[in-house]
Amino acid sequence: MDTPGGLDSAMRDIISSITASSVPVATWVGPSGARAASAGTYILLASHVAAMADATNLGSATPVSMGGPPTQPSSSDDEEKPEQEPSNSEEVPAKTAMEKKVINDAKAYIKGLAKLHGRNAEWAVKAVSEAANIESEEALELGVIDFIANSTEELTQLANGRDINLNNRTVTLSIENPVIIDRVPDWRAELLAVITNPNVAYILMLIGIYGLLLEFYNPGIGLPGVLGGICYCLPCTRYK
Repeated sequence: MDTPGGLDSAMRDIISSITASSVPVATWVGPSGARAASAGTYILLASHVAAMADATNLGSATPVSMGGPPTQPSSSDDEEKPEQEPSNSEEVPAKTAMEKKVINDAKAYIKGLAKLHGRNAEWAVKAVSEAANIESEEALELGVIDFIANSTEELTQLANGRDINLNNRTVTLSIENPVIIDRVPDWRAELLAVITNPNVAYILMLIGIYGLLLEFYNPGIGLPGVLGGICYCLPCTRYK
């Protein structure tokens, strides 16, 4: 896994599939330089086996809104601002009741996932409340992951013989001489990945808007309206 994060709904769908799986799921953050940030942290903690390669990191699991924080009216330079008491807390501030609800929900969720497989729940909560982020060696020391592996072959070797919690049953992994099958995305998944890229999606939406406007001001042409409609609808798949 190498991800900066993603939508909460997609993350929860993936985690539901992992926790309900009848076969063990191992998640490996690798190769070196990869990360399991934000939603990736939740998925890693939910996995039956959690491993990372050297020079990888995880954390920064504080939920954020896609639209960004609302802008606040700036105060005049001459207006005196009340002095704020210094705070020793490193927690990410929740400016609204909704933000507080979302953060508290995420803290409880990630804490439960960590406890499910006996991992460090205290640090997991900090990843949400303080946006804490750690690298692989520190994650191993703190008990956030199970071990460090620098390849899929090393991953299977270290996972072999481990006891895991699988649907409330203790299962011992037996994976000697495994056959590793690589699955790569087909052309449809690759095309969808390009279309849902934020930069590409933005350009397509602009083309769609201008195409529809051209058709509106010059009715009867047809082509700008058709292309505009297609270009405008395609990026909507990224919000599905």
